[in-house]
Amino acid sequence: MIDTVLTFLKSHLNEQFSRYSANLESAEDKAVFADTAADGSITFKEGAVNVVMINMEEDRTVRPPEPFRSRGEDGATRRIHPEIPMNLYVLFAARFAEYEQSLVYLSRVIHHFQAHRVITPQNAPTLAPSIGKLTMELHTMTMQQQNDMWSMLKVGYQPSALYRVKMVVFRDEDPREVPVIEQIERKIA
Repeated sequence: MIDTVLTFLKSHLNEQFSRYSANLESAEDKAVFADTAADGSITFKEGAVNVVMINMEEDRTVRPPEPFRSRGEDGATRRIHPEIPMNLYVLFAARFAEYEQSLVYLSRVIHHFQAHRVITPQNAPTLAPSIGKLTMELHTMTMQQQNDMWSMLKVGYQPSALYRVKMVVFRDEDPREVPVIEQIERKIA
């Protein structure tokens, strides 16, 4: 599921970048996944916007009223494991030889997600139906948090934007039918 979301975001940005550039630049993808070196550090590709998931968290604000029960299309009640709604923290780091070009591409990322804050299959047909929708929230960090993040990545600062991608929901793919209790007998002694 996480791979599907990140691959979609990368491809979605590449579609947008190709619309902005229309034959002005090479046909090579401008949004790519960052590479990981043997020592665990991140290597950002030059000439691209590098996509990196830096954290994820369970979103506990959304809980169904009966988290262990679900009603199927046939009306039968099934026992399920509760859904796990996740928020992904995705970093978009622009690394180009010319600093100004990095700022141009970073601006394109921010502008696009400002205009398309909620991504659904209706406005992005390549979004997998199992995902449903994604909400893109720009996440601002303090200077200390940024310093910690770049130190953790073991790389120098790059022009970047961090987004909280809400809600990636993990669902039980194998629900079990719950037995129906038809009558309860009470015996009073």
